[in-house]
Amino acid sequence: MNSPYLEPYRLLEAASQALTQRLRQLLEAQTLTLTQFQVLEKLAGGAALSPTQCRQELDLSAAEMNGVLSQLQQKSLITRRRQQTDRRSISLGLSANGLRVYQVASLAVREGCKSMAREPLTELGALNTALKQLGTAIDAHRREVRAPRPLQATPSARALS
Repeated sequence: MNSPYLEPYRLLEAASQALTQRLRQLLEAQTLTLTQFQVLEKLAGGAALSPTQCRQELDLSAAEMNGVLSQLQQKSLITRRRQQTDRRSISLGLSANGLRVYQVASLAVREGCKSMAREPLTELGALNTALKQLGTAIDAHRREVRAPRPLQATPSARALS
């Protein structure tokens, strides 16, 4: 049974997966994964981030973050520097090559998104229809809800009076 309440969530997930797949395809030409691009994007903002801050912002596990950072470092796209004030702390930054790769990848993503805007995801149309159906179902439910019944005395309360 297809519930009008659950269908939008299913369709939203399908649209998200389709969009993610398109972004991955755009980044393949730059030999970047979506997660690697997200890390470069965070670092391109200019603020020095620690690996912990970066992984928290991207909602990654410590192991996932370490793997991504190692890959980016092997490609010479990021730098890891120990803080002068606290040798235990590491600061991440973009290398010159990392900035160049990020700019090229960012342009590819931007152009790809423009293209997607001209050819919208078919999943978005189905999602829009499901959201309208959800709104209709919620409105119908609201109309069905009856006014609260007046409180009646319970048998034990009547005995006390």
